[in-house]
Amino acid sequence: MARDIINNLNWLSYLPRLVRIEKTARWILEQPDDSRHEIAREILKTAAQVRRDHKHGWDTSNFVDTLNQLCGRADAEIFAPYVKESAKRRERFRDQVAEPRNKQARAEGNARRAEWQSAADEIWSRHPEWTASDVARRIAKDRGGDWNTIRRRIARK
Repeated sequence: MARDIINNLNWLSYLPRLVRIEKTARWILEQPDDSRHEIAREILKTAAQVRRDHKHGWDTSNFVDTLNQLCGRADAEIFAPYVKESAKRRERFRDQVAEPRNKQARAEGNARRAEWQSAADEIWSRHPEWTASDVARRIAKDRGGDWNTIRRRIARK
């Protein structure tokens, strides 16, 4: 009896979704040039099987899974052109905007690190006993920047 109550509660929570799915499938079939007609027919057929099996008290989980997969296929067919266009736009953005900006930022960072390293080499030549933290604090004080970042980027030669 408890299992029947749980099954009925599951059915009551799933029924509104099933109704929406059927309504959407019927709408797809009304559209003359929609490429998802075959999927919509399969959805309606599977939804009818779900309703029939529930009416007889049989397990509907297999058909519900199939129904969800069919809905996923229908959605994928809708969004496929948008996904392709989005990928093209991302690729164009990467090639035209991101890559040149990344190269510029990389060059600026390399120049900044080379400047820090040359300053560190000069300081270490005068103060060989200093640690990387001491040298980084001096560079940060003289040239600006975060001493901890500078400390991680410089190396004693």
